[in-house]
Amino acid sequence: MTAVSRVPAHLCEAFPPARACLADALAQGGDQRITLDPVTARNSYGCIAEPDPDLVRLGSSTASTIGSAGFAAAEELLERLGLDTRGGFRRGIAAAAAARIRRGILDLAGVERNSGVEAILAASGTDAHLIFTQMTLHRPGAPWLVLMPEPAESGSGVPGALAGRHFADHAAMGNDVTKGALVSPCAPIETRRYALREPDGSARNLAEIDAEITAAIVEAVAAGRRVLLVAIDVSKTGIVAPSPGCVLAVRAAHGDAVEVLVDACQFRLSPERLNRYLNSGCALAITGSKFMGGPIFSGALLLPSTVGTRLRALPMPPALAGYSAQCDWDEAWRAAETLSAPANTGLLLRWEAALAEMRPYGKIDEQATRAIAMSFGQAVLAAMESNPAIEPVLDHVDPRALGDGFGEDLRTIFPFYLVRRTGTGQRRATMEQARQVYRQMPVPAGTSRHLRRRFELGQPVAMAHGEGALRLSLSAPLIAEAHRRGEKWLRELATDAFAKAAEISSML
Repeated sequence: MTAVSRVPAHLCEAFPPARACLADALAQGGDQRITLDPVTARNSYGCIAEPDPDLVRLGSSTASTIGSAGFAAAEELLERLGLDTRGGFRRGIAAAAAARIRRGILDLAGVERNSGVEAILAASGTDAHLIFTQMTLHRPGAPWLVLMPEPAESGSGVPGALAGRHFADHAAMGNDVTKGALVSPCAPIETRRYALREPDGSARNLAEIDAEITAAIVEAVAAGRRVLLVAIDVSKTGIVAPSPGCVLAVRAAHGDAVEVLVDACQFRLSPERLNRYLNSGCALAITGSKFMGGPIFSGALLLPSTVGTRLRALPMPPALAGYSAQCDWDEAWRAAETLSAPANTGLLLRWEAALAEMRPYGKIDEQATRAIAMSFGQAVLAAMESNPAIEPVLDHVDPRALGDGFGEDLRTIFPFYLVRRTGTGQRRATMEQARQVYRQMPVPAGTSRHLRRRFELGQPVAMAHGEGALRLSLSAPLIAEAHRRGEKWLRELATDAFAKAAEISSML
């Protein structure tokens, strides 16, 4: 089985013939979230499979429409792969591209060449969670307890993946599966969630989360269990929990009884912090579709040498044949040869696009990057404060707790409530009302500048009391564009985005 099928007729009508095959290929090798609607040619996130130059991409905390640089890079790889409409491709080229992409990911993460850290490709961040969990649960020994963050701040499919269950009705390699059914007989004895927010929607005290996690692990290990701790750095709304210090402490204190997977799918942590996790024996799940600004469904696992050595000695869980392909893995993983698909070509194309989107950003020095991020953050907060229909979700980020100075001044996700007037005063927009605004933001809504502009925002996150918080996010492509055009341009975009969101909300 290959990861790309025949080009659907509706795509041939929605896109120019020369691009039809690439548009189709970019939408293959994932679950139904990436499938293009036959009428609108958009996926479930509202993104099309080709560049949309007039769209302002401020939604990288959820998904980004593919940019021109990414599309061109994917188009070039598609040609080299020799992909045909029956799904045939040059396997040697695919394997070489996968190896180059894996190395490119490690270079982006600042991983030293001789560190022994490995990258494994995955169709999405959720797929990365499932693959790592299945590999871990198949280790012989004591039963596993999985500690995970609340799904509202990670992903709706993550709890199922961590519980060893199919999280959708369609697996990445084209298999039809039963959502909620066990992936394999190996499942954790218990999964337990820890909250990131209080019942009123405010962020929990980080020290309290650290204490809760530490106590749960001590209790589980004392009871003869092993623990898979899933930490998050950062969440959908920018929260880091438990603290990096806590994560490294429990990993060091309990050895092989505690395995750690850091959900870094937003890819919004410093290289220093990322490598501190790896050097302490923690695995990380990342994606190329959030801060990197690549198209959705490009995930990867980063495994430190100790974890890779431990897992590589095990046979490949048979159920992973539906979620992974041979060249997603380094050739040292002999067990990957048992996977039926040689390559997920759609995944390779999406990662090729993501790496291309990151290249201009990588050429900007750190001082300039920090200056742009700080200026943007100040402009966003000022724009929110000056608009009575916007209420920021202010969660303090203490750089001392993160250990690298990446705190308030380098925040790149800005969640906010829409405040609506009612007969008795004001109230925050509900989740459904926030969804309606989210869907209308990419559509021209009037003649004024802010209403003419088309915006891509982050999907609303469920908060307390049925309220929904939209998100405005900074990405690598936006930073690169601001470096070229000036910070004033970026500040203007933020002001206009809030103005349009507030006006749409007032008309609902």
